[in-house]
Amino acid sequence: MVCLMIMLFCSALRISSVSAENITGFSGHNVTLNCTTTENKPVAVEWRRTDLGDKFVLLYKDDQIDSSIQHPGYKNRVDLVDRRMKYGDVSLVLMNATTNDNGTYECRVRNQGSRHPKLIRTFNLDVSSHPPPGDKNSGNQDGSVGLIVGLIVSLLVFLF
Repeated sequence: MVCLMIMLFCSALRISSVSAENITGFSGHNVTLNCTTTENKPVAVEWRRTDLGDKFVLLYKDDQIDSSIQHPGYKNRVDLVDRRMKYGDVSLVLMNATTNDNGTYECRVRNQGSRHPKLIRTFNLDVSSHPPPGDKNSGNQDGSVGLIVGLIVSLLVFLF
């Protein structure tokens, strides 16, 4: 019985190690999906969202973004962190994220001599419409109201 439990536990660990990484972004902000490959400079980098069919989020080949088969919702909003792909960095930057960007993203690379791209990482992106804590664009988060109230209360305590 103990052996069976250990096998189930190990099986669960193996399954979770290949699952997608959950990423949270905020509407109006940039989101980076970090992906690296062991290849110093792959021949092509493909970023896909699994629900977009045959359109790419980003296809980078021949030292440029191929926008001919890019999903229109991502044109001029995505780029690689480093187009030189130094140290195998093929991370994606999604600019001005919106809740429409929610979904499962796949990072794939095609190396020299390979016909098919290899899946490197998968991400579940959840873009929240609520701004992150401390965002100066989300009302008065800079503490000035608290400072003013604190000063007034201190003054009242001092006077009475």
